[in-house]
Amino acid sequence: MKFNTLRTHLFLAFSILSAIFIATLLGSVYFYNKRNNIAKSIRKTDDQRVLALKNFKLVDDFLTFETRNENYFKTGKSRIKEDLTENHKVLIENLEQAATGFSSENKDVKGLLDSALFYQKRYYKNFLLTEALIKEKGFKDFGVEGKMRKFAHELMEIKNLSVENEVLMLRRHEKDFIIRKEEEYRIKFNTLCDTLGNREKKYFSHENEWNEFKTRLKNYQKYFNEYCIYQQKIGSNEKEGYISRLDLDYKNMDRLFDVVKEKTIGIETGLHKVLKLFTIFLISITLIIALAFSYFYSRRISRSANTIKENMNKYVLSGFTDRPTDIKKFNIAEFDMISAHFLRMAIEIDGYVNFFKIKVEERTNEIRKQKEEIELQKHKIQIQRDLLINQKFALVEKNKNFTDSISYAERIQKAMLPPIEEFKRVFTDCFILYQPKDIVSGDFYWIEEVETIENKKEESVFEYADLFSGGAIPAYLNLVAEEKISVPKQAGKKSKTVLLAVADCTGHGVPGAFMSIMGINHLNKICKEYKVVKPAEVLFGLNNEIEASLKQTERGGWVKDGMDIAFCAFDMEKMTMSFAGANKKLWLIREEKFFEFTGDGFPIGSPGNVYFNSTEIKLQRGDCIYLCSDGYQDQFGGAEKKKFKSKNLKELLVKISTLPFSDQFSVLKIKFDEWKGNSFQVDDVTVIGIKI
Repeated sequence: MKFNTLRTHLFLAFSILSAIFIATLLGSVYFYNKRNNIAKSIRKTDDQRVLALKNFKLVDDFLTFETRNENYFKTGKSRIKEDLTENHKVLIENLEQAATGFSSENKDVKGLLDSALFYQKRYYKNFLLTEALIKEKGFKDFGVEGKMRKFAHELMEIKNLSVENEVLMLRRHEKDFIIRKEEEYRIKFNTLCDTLGNREKKYFSHENEWNEFKTRLKNYQKYFNEYCIYQQKIGSNEKEGYISRLDLDYKNMDRLFDVVKEKTIGIETGLHKVLKLFTIFLISITLIIALAFSYFYSRRISRSANTIKENMNKYVLSGFTDRPTDIKKFNIAEFDMISAHFLRMAIEIDGYVNFFKIKVEERTNEIRKQKEEIELQKHKIQIQRDLLINQKFALVEKNKNFTDSISYAERIQKAMLPPIEEFKRVFTDCFILYQPKDIVSGDFYWIEEVETIENKKEESVFEYADLFSGGAIPAYLNLVAEEKISVPKQAGKKSKTVLLAVADCTGHGVPGAFMSIMGINHLNKICKEYKVVKPAEVLFGLNNEIEASLKQTERGGWVKDGMDIAFCAFDMEKMTMSFAGANKKLWLIREEKFFEFTGDGFPIGSPGNVYFNSTEIKLQRGDCIYLCSDGYQDQFGGAEKKKFKSKNLKELLVKISTLPFSDQFSVLKIKFDEWKGNSFQVDDVTVIGIKI
């Protein structure tokens, strides 16, 4: 191992400082442990004082409560005594441990703790003696007091008017002594007993009564005096009897605890001062030695480092041309090595400088060429960007024109839909929930009040079959004739029929809107121009019109373009309605009971000669009728992103059927929005409710 290296010098300095630090640490730990033990002793002294105070309170509770507790005298058991005994054992054990801990360190404190231990043992012994006297003294029917009460009661059983008042006075003096425990009442009791004992025989009816009275009086006086003696031994205050001894022992223990705490605090304070001075002394020595080592080695190292730094600065400032030619010795191995490596590095740098000059020139030429290529690419990108900007402006303009067209189509579609006032003019109450998926909708609703003439004779559909765009309908005529479908003639009684339809056309958005307009126009034509009002006939005509308009048969196969529709005809005078449906149902709620009427299972626009069935329904005041498209129940949402489903919509309608229809609209709207949440709307939504 080389002794002139910087590592060796630093290791030596570190070893010396570490030894001083370890000595400081060990000394601090020693004094800290001693101080900590003293602090624990102080806390234990406080705990012992608390236990002694608790014992004192338990004795006080025993004297206050158990001396008047018949159960204690009967069983001889006391919870208070058990707690006192347990605390006594713990306190004795703690005092013995504390005295043992101070036996070698401070004999004065040990003597004080031994004295406290003596007083505690005597305190408990005096308590046991007091308890024995209390048991012998007794209470009510137990002990001396019990015998005294027995003879008192026997004395009072002798009914003699000449001594009755004196006997009552004896009982009065007895109770006064028991309550006040004053000698005055004992003297009065004995004086009165002596007086009664000398009472002449003539006051009694016979000699046996006189003898019995004297015997009972003597026993009564005897046990009263014994009771007084026991009471004096026990003591009635802090100045006499065992109670005064208990109080004196407790006060002596409390005083000793004060002295022990004062002495232990003094010992702890002294140890704290010694620890503080010891720590300051060792830290001061450590700092002095550390500063001396630091000054010596920093001076030596800084000189060597400055010399090497001056040589490096001189070499760098010269532009790596003034290279050092010899190696300077510093008598520190590390700096000698740095100086040698610096000279070798300077030689290598000269070679690298020349090499990199050539490389830098070559790289500069490459960068110049790359810059020219980048400028050319930048020009091409700017041209493409300008082209994209122009295309963007063109798309924005086209999108605006398209949106404007759709918005205008929305106004047209809304204008074709009947306002809610037309519904309110006919029905008691109603609501319309109409919420397109896009700007325009594939759903529509339609209402019309048509004046018809009731005929005495109904004519066959042969007379108006050619009214429909489908032309002749031979395959259907027989079926229609069987149901007596007819066209009114200009005779008979006039009546008004309210026609109501809700339709869900194929698709949504613009295609659905075109289909909805086509459906509205055909319904107006069939019902208003041709005066066809029976739902089955209306749907038959609408199916033919749609099939013909879409040229279903001419396109070489049936394409599923058309609509699902629910169509109703109301006779408000007769309180009846007729319903027909193409893939649609009618829901009726009467007195919170749900009824469902199902239409036919094919849509409008079906090919061939199809016919529809009608359902006649007898209405009642208060009936609620609901027609809807598929959008509400098919909406995805909720926590699991599932469909709302028709079952849930039916249950919701039954639940809100008793509410005003404006409130029903609000509930349905809020429920739909909550269910949909952040999901997109999947279809057009239409729900219409009317009240008869």
